Amino acid sequence: MWYYEDTLRPFKKGVFSFAYRADKPVIPSAISYRPAKGIYRLFKGKYPLCTISIGEPLFPDYSLPKEEAIEKLRSEAEAAVAKQMDQYTARVKEKEQNHGQKA
Repeated sequence: MWYYEDTLRPFKKGVFSFAYRADKPVIPSAISYRPAKGIYRLFKGKYPLCTISIGEPLFPDYSLPKEEAIEKLRSEAEAAVAKQMDQYTARVKEKEQNHGQKA
């Protein structure tokens, strides 16, 4: 884990192997960062604020061979987290632009 990292690093397959063996879903979660503004700047200083977004559960595909199912689950989870990060970042940028226009 790298604190305040704003890029998505490739996922390793370990947790997806566990999900496959246990027949449990993987729940994609993304942590997005935004600059501290307003009163939060007084308390947080140079540290950004965090938003955690939680996606829909992803289940293993048992119609595929084990290794393919694990890889498919890994790539689906990676895509879901990337989408969550992109969606949130776009909203933050839009709010910042709108705030700048009002001032």
